[in-house]
Amino acid sequence: MSAQTIDSTNVSLRNCQYPDWFRDAKSGIWSHCGPQAVPRMGDWYAKKMNEEGSTDYKYHLEHYGHPWVFGCKDLIPLWRAERWNPEALMKLYKSVGARYFVSMGSHHENFFSVVLKNTPLEFGKYGFDKRCRGFVASCGKTRRI
Repeated sequence: MSAQTIDSTNVSLRNCQYPDWFRDAKSGIWSHCGPQAVPRMGDWYAKKMNEEGSTDYKYHLEHYGHPWVFGCKDLIPLWRAERWNPEALMKLYKSVGARYFVSMGSHHENFFSVVLKNTPLEFGKYGFDKRCRGFVASCGKTRRI
């Protein structure tokens, strides 16, 4: 299959051709990791920690202080991912039948899991760049997902 140029128009999206392996895949896995893993309160922590009265807001007040003083960006240096094991994740994903894996580039808290020159909120500036790239590489090369 040759490279395609796709834009955001309906016509372009309707004419998009998907590779056979993707069309035939019955399941895939989507995942991401980031600073929301520090409080371990779920994906929407960065949003809900600002909703006065919510469980996440109360948790944040108790553990970190007011979100306007200590916000989501202040969680980034606390996220060390010391137990993150990309090879074990890929092995697990493959064992449950995943044919593909999609990793998020940015979440609603605007922390980017790719290297960008124009933002201070990305993996590379916190020492995760090598592991992030290794994670993506292990998907295709090691586990053939």
